[in-house]
Amino acid sequence: MFFADPEETPASENSTVNRGHCLAKWKIPRDIKDLPRCTAFDEATGIAVVGTHSGRLLVADAGNWVPPPVPNWERGSDSARECPDDSSSELDSGHIHPSPKRWPRIGSNPALFMPKDLPKSEYPDQLAPGWFTELEKWYPFANHPNYYGSIPWMVQEVAGIPSGSQCILFSSSDINYEFGSNTALIELDLAVGNGSKLLALQWSGEDPLDFWLYQLRSEATKEMVIQKVKEGRSLGLFLERQPWSRNPLYIGQLASWADQHLGLE
Repeated sequence: MFFADPEETPASENSTVNRGHCLAKWKIPRDIKDLPRCTAFDEATGIAVVGTHSGRLLVADAGNWVPPPVPNWERGSDSARECPDDSSSELDSGHIHPSPKRWPRIGSNPALFMPKDLPKSEYPDQLAPGWFTELEKWYPFANHPNYYGSIPWMVQEVAGIPSGSQCILFSSSDINYEFGSNTALIELDLAVGNGSKLLALQWSGEDPLDFWLYQLRSEATKEMVIQKVKEGRSLGLFLERQPWSRNPLYIGQLASWADQHLGLE
């Protein structure tokens, strides 16, 4: 991350032209496997904050940082506008403060990747063999819009669908090995694509990146799908042929997050 004087900064009388002068330079420590999502910088204090996709907040104080000398250059030179490549001038990890304790818990939530260990005596009634409606019993954060890796996150960020969403029916082989199908029926707040408000999320259960979102056909209603599931019919009968496209940027970020928090490659 670089903070530099803007090019418009004029040279006052008896002063050095500031254009291209590097004010601060620091990077996320190598031992933190994470990817930045947004940044903020307070000019008055020199405090820089980076929010990461795992939920961490990294805070660095650039106010005490001593920049390297301004290089000699002729006005208009492109090379002078670059920050000096001097690794010794970077803020090291000792200047980057850890996040509050609540952030790592948000970053480490298992979403749909690891179900809560629930005794069978506490299982809710099955809609059909292997099918349940109470998602929160096993996955407390999966329907929460503010949690990374949740269903609303997959819908809005990965699929790029600008709508609220929640899972209303699901089946997982981690819960019922014999009948689980690793499928979740999702209801959107808004109709998209072919006019349907229903999506199906399907995942392998082995790789956190191996999941796909399908829109259901426009004629399929929620009541119709639930009735067919009760009859033992496959949800695949209602799916469009092609899955919804996924944003590769967020898939890469999910890979880094899963490797760090779930111990998965």
